Amino acid sequence: MSENRHRLVMASFLVGSAMAVLSSAPASAALTHYRGVETQSAWESVTGSWDTLDFTGFQPGQHLTDEYEAEFGVVFTDTTHQVFLEDHEGFPNDGWGLKTGTFAQYIQFDLADPIDAIAFFHPGRLTITLWLGDELVGQGGDYFAGYGNFYGITSTTPFDRVRIDDEADIGFVDDIRLGMAVPGPATALVLLPGLGLLGGRRRSG
Repeated sequence: MSENRHRLVMASFLVGSAMAVLSSAPASAALTHYRGVETQSAWESVTGSWDTLDFTGFQPGQHLTDEYEAEFGVVFTDTTHQVFLEDHEGFPNDGWGLKTGTFAQYIQFDLADPIDAIAFFHPGRLTITLWLGDELVGQGGDYFAGYGNFYGITSTTPFDRVRIDDEADIGFVDDIRLGMAVPGPATALVLLPGLGLLGGRRRSG
């Protein structure tokens, strides 16, 4: 076996080993939180572009399930929310939004393709939980109540399931934004003598 062929075989083995180790490691996400309307432009700058669920065009009181699946790959899986059209400070952008039931109900949805950035407008205290499949990615929250408030997250690990819990009796959520802010996790990163840097990156979306 020539020296060059031997080096290529060894490189393939080491890269494969590194990829196996990294792919078996649990997700460890770093979340960046954007709390308050003064942080909205920062989230927009980091994300660049996003899809918006504005909840217009539905019937007031309608419960959503898969109405956004074809366009955005979003399926709502909770049974507690309804679409509302109100002249209410809870829906500051266009008067349309999601409103939960009473007694701290929640909004939950799945995504066909993982994302790593989400934001929305809300007037209450809330917590948000993110998963990738059945694996917990992270959790955050906003506890500064105020009509028209903005809250956003970017994550170093993509997620495809979102749950928003309101800490008050009734929750309002307006204009949910879904985007990609950062590249996906590295699948391999190996430096071999004489072969340079071998690596790959995966991005969903």
